[in-house]
Amino acid sequence: MPHVYATGITVRNMDEARKRISASLLFGSDEIEKAVRIIKSLISQKYIAKAQDSEAESRIDYLADILGISKREVISVVERMRQEGILADSKDISAYLLDTGDSERKSQILLERFAKLEQYILTHIPDGSLRISCKQLNDNAVNDGINTSKEKDIRTLLYFLTVKGYTRKKEDEVHNMEISRLADMELTIKRFERRLEVSRFAIEWLYRLTADTGKGNKAVQFSVVELLNQIKSTPQSFFSGFDNLQLEDVEEALLYLSKIGALKLEGGFLVLYNTMNIQRIKDNKSRYRQDDYRMLNEFYKQKIQQVHIVGEYANLMVKDYNSALQYVQDYFQMDYKKFVTKYFKGERISEIQHNLTPQKYKQLFGQLSKRQMEIVADKDSRCIVVAAGPGSGKTRVLVHKLASLLLLEDVKHEQLLMLTFSRAAATEFKQRLMELIGNAAHFVEIKTFHSYCFDLLGRIGNLEDAKNVVAKATEMINQGEVEPNKIGKTVLVIDEAQDMGVEEYALVKALMNKNEEMRVIAVGDDDQSIYEFRGADSGYMYQLSQEPGSKLVEMTENYRSAHQPVNFANEFVRGISKRMKSTPIISMREEDGWVGVTRHQSKYIFQPLVEELIHYRGSGTSCVLTQTNEEAVILVALLRKYGINSKLVQSMDGFLFWNMAEMRYFLRYLDKRVRTPLIPEELWKDAKHATFSAYDRSQSLTYIKRCVQLFEQTNKTKYFSDFKEFVFESSVEDFCDVSGADVVVSTIHKAKGREFDDVYMLISDNYSKNVHLMRRYYVGMTRAKKRLFIHTNGDCFNHLSVGQYHISTKEYEMPEEIVLQLSHKDVYLGFFKELKQEVLALKSGDFLNYNNFVLYNILTKKPVAKLSQSMQITLSEWQDKGYKVKSASVRFVVAWKPKDAPKDGPEIAVLLADLLLSL
Repeated sequence: MPHVYATGITVRNMDEARKRISASLLFGSDEIEKAVRIIKSLISQKYIAKAQDSEAESRIDYLADILGISKREVISVVERMRQEGILADSKDISAYLLDTGDSERKSQILLERFAKLEQYILTHIPDGSLRISCKQLNDNAVNDGINTSKEKDIRTLLYFLTVKGYTRKKEDEVHNMEISRLADMELTIKRFERRLEVSRFAIEWLYRLTADTGKGNKAVQFSVVELLNQIKSTPQSFFSGFDNLQLEDVEEALLYLSKIGALKLEGGFLVLYNTMNIQRIKDNKSRYRQDDYRMLNEFYKQKIQQVHIVGEYANLMVKDYNSALQYVQDYFQMDYKKFVTKYFKGERISEIQHNLTPQKYKQLFGQLSKRQMEIVADKDSRCIVVAAGPGSGKTRVLVHKLASLLLLEDVKHEQLLMLTFSRAAATEFKQRLMELIGNAAHFVEIKTFHSYCFDLLGRIGNLEDAKNVVAKATEMINQGEVEPNKIGKTVLVIDEAQDMGVEEYALVKALMNKNEEMRVIAVGDDDQSIYEFRGADSGYMYQLSQEPGSKLVEMTENYRSAHQPVNFANEFVRGISKRMKSTPIISMREEDGWVGVTRHQSKYIFQPLVEELIHYRGSGTSCVLTQTNEEAVILVALLRKYGINSKLVQSMDGFLFWNMAEMRYFLRYLDKRVRTPLIPEELWKDAKHATFSAYDRSQSLTYIKRCVQLFEQTNKTKYFSDFKEFVFESSVEDFCDVSGADVVVSTIHKAKGREFDDVYMLISDNYSKNVHLMRRYYVGMTRAKKRLFIHTNGDCFNHLSVGQYHISTKEYEMPEEIVLQLSHKDVYLGFFKELKQEVLALKSGDFLNYNNFVLYNILTKKPVAKLSQSMQITLSEWQDKGYKVKSASVRFVVAWKPKDAPKDGPEIAVLLADLLLSL
C-alpha cells in the first residue's frame, strides 16, 4: 500500500541541509552521513524533475536501492528530516489523470464506480462478521444492481479497507473470507463519505488545474497542503462541517485514488513506499539452452537412481540378508555402470530412470499402447492435437496425461487447467484421476468452459448470463482485467476439442497469448462433431493443429468394436469430406462381429426393429438409437408392451436439472440453514434425509440421489457454492442410471461416449442428407461393440458392403400405443400461476385424470395443467387417426419464470406430464 512520507524540501541547497542535519539532535552520529546522502539524492532528483528531462526517482524503494541503505533506515531518516523541518508537506506532487484533455472524464467515472461498490461492501458487513467468498460477494453485488462490479475491484477495495483500518479480513486456504468492521456502521460510513468527498474535490480540482495550465496529457504539479487549503477555502464547501479535516485525510484520499487507478502519482517530488508488481511483457533475451542444463539434469538423474538403489537394498534386506550385504559391497567397489547392469537387468534398467516406484509407473503407463504412450510421454510440443477415433481410449489417454503432468513433469496443480463441455465429463475425469493418483486429484482444476469463465468474471453460474459468459471472459482476458493468478497456466487440456465454437476457440487463443510458454493438449474427433446447432465447428480443432510448434497425432486403434462394425463405419465415413484423420480405424479385438442393414419401404419401422431385437437379443447390453425424442418414447412404449424392461435417455433441451422440484427442495433446505461457505456434514445428512423423505414416492428421486452421490465422490470438502455450480451445470440425463435395464433407448446425441454390445439404429428418411447427418449416423454406429443392426427407409447405406443386407416390402402401422411427453411449449404456462401449491403436492409418477385438454389431480379433482394451443392441435390429429388418451401421469414438476418477470419475482411451479395414447 502506498504511503506518503514527505512531499517537499524546505532547504535551499545542500550546504544548508548539511548544516541543519549536523546541528540536529534527532540524528545520531551514525545517521548523519546517511541523512546527508539521502537529502543529496532528493535535491538532485528535484532539479531533474523540474527540467522535465527525466522522471524523478525519489521513492523509498529507489533510494534504498541506489544508496545501498535498507528501506527501514531510509524511512527512519526521512521521518526525522520531516520532524526537523528539512522535508515538509508543502511542495510538488505530479499527478496524471486517466483522461487528461478528454471530455469523458474517465477518472471521475472510475471514482464513482468504486465508491458505489465500496459503499455496497461496507453496508453489507453486519455487526458481527461477514463470511463469504470474493466470488459470491461479487455475484451478490451484480445481482443487486452494481453491474460494473468485478472480483478484482473487490479485492482492491478490501485490501485498502484492511490496510487503512476500516476492516479486518481473514482468508482460508480456499479463499473464503471473514470480514469484520473495526468501528460501528455509522462511524465507518462517515469516514468513507469524508474520503469520498475529498476524492471528488481532488479529481475536479485537478481537472480544472490541468485545463488552466494547458499541459494536455503531461503531469500536473500540486502540493497536499495546497489541496487542503483549496478544500477549506472553497465557498459553500461540502466540507463546511469538517473543520477538523487533516492532512492525513487528504493523503488517504490521494492514495485511494492512486490505488483504484483514477490517478497516477509520479515524478515531481513524492517520497513514498509502494511495493511494485512488475509484469514482463516480452523478453527478448536469449533463453538458456538445453546444454546449459545438462550437468544439473545429470545430477538429478543420479539422485533418482539413488532412491531406486536404496529401495532395492531395502527389499534385499527383507528377502536375503547375505545378498543385501553383497549388494552394498558391490555398490562401493564396482564401477557404477557395471553395478547397475548387474542388479537392474533388462527392462529394470529403465525403471531406475523414473521418479516413481515401478508399481506406480506400471499402474500409470503399463496398459497404454505405443501411440497412447507417445502422447503421454511428449513433454516438448507446445500444442498437441490428438485426432482420436471412436474406441481409441481418448479418456484413458487424457487421464493418464494429467497424472503424468502432475507426477512426472513437475507441473503444479494450480498451473494445470482442463476444460470440458459438460459437467458429466468433468466429473468422470475427476473420478478417474482420483483412482489413479488419489486425493491429489481434488486440487486439479477440471471445469467446463462456462464454469471457468464464470470464475474469471467472479460470478456464480446463472442462466441469464450463461449465453455470453465465454465471450465476456475472453474480452476481459484480452483487456487485462482478469487477475493473473487465475489465467497463469503452464498446461491447458481440452476434451472434445471438435466441439469448440468461435467463442471457445477465442478463449483458448486468449489464454495462449497471455501464457507464451503454455502447452496445449487438445483431444477430439472431427468425425464425431455433432453439435453444430450450438455453434460447434471442428475447423477450430484443425486451426489449433496448425499453430506454430503444434503436432497432430492420430489415434486409430479401436479397442471397443469388433472387425465388421469398424470396417462398416470406415466405409461409411469416407463420404465425409475435409477429415483430419488420413488413416482408417483398425479394430484391435479378435471378434469378427456382425452388421445387418434392413431397407424398408414402409413409412413406419418401429415394429420390425423391435421384432428383430426380440429375436436376436443376447445376454450382453443392448441399445436402440433414434434421432428424436418422439421416436425414442414410442419405442420405449412398444418395448414395454412386449415385456422388455427399457430405460430412456433423451435430450432435455430447455429443461434444467436445477429447476426440478426435488432438486430445488434440497437446495432450499441447505440455503436456509447453512451459515458458512462450508456445508457441515450433519447439515448435509439432514438435507438428504429431508429430501428423500419428502419425495420418497417420486420417480425422479433417483436423479437426485445420483447427483448427491457423484458430488460426494468428487468433492472432499463440500462448499455450498461448489454444489450450486455442480447442480447448475448438470443435466437430467447426466444422472440417468441405466444399469438395471434390459434395453437402453436413447437419442444419438445422448449416446455419445457410451458403448453397448448390440446397437439397433432407427434411421427414418425424414431428413435431407448432409455432412452433419452423416456424422450423427457415424456416432451411432460406432457405439456397437459386437453387433450393429440398422433399420432404415432411406438410401443412405445402399452403397456400402455389409454382412447382411435385406430389403423389406412389408408395410407396418404405427404401434397401438404411443406416449406423448409434454414439454414447456406443450402446456399453457399461464394456467399455472395460481396453482403453485396444487402442483407442488404432486410427485413424479403420480397418475392424473384427463378430460378435454385439461389434466386433473385424481384425489382432489382439481385442474393442475392445461394443454397449449399447439399441443391441442397435435393431440387432435392423433385422435383423428383413432388414438385416444388412455392415461396420464406426472413426469416432472419444475420451477419456471417468464422471461419478462422481475429478477426477484416469484417462480411458477409447472407440471410436465406423459400422455399414453392407444388405438
